[in-house]
Amino acid sequence: MHVCRGNWTCDETVLLEGAYDRLGQFFDSLDVDMLALEFSTSRAG
Repeated sequence: MHVCRGNWTCDETVLLEGAYDRLGQFFDSLDVDMLALEFSTSRAG
């Protein structure tokens, strides 16, 4: 699974920046073999 902040909205307050902490419980519930998160920029996490 690839989790991407993407460019799907112009509203930067809609989970497009900051840490992934708010999504932690969601990540714990996933049944996937690999989870890829991007951390290379502040917007990415």
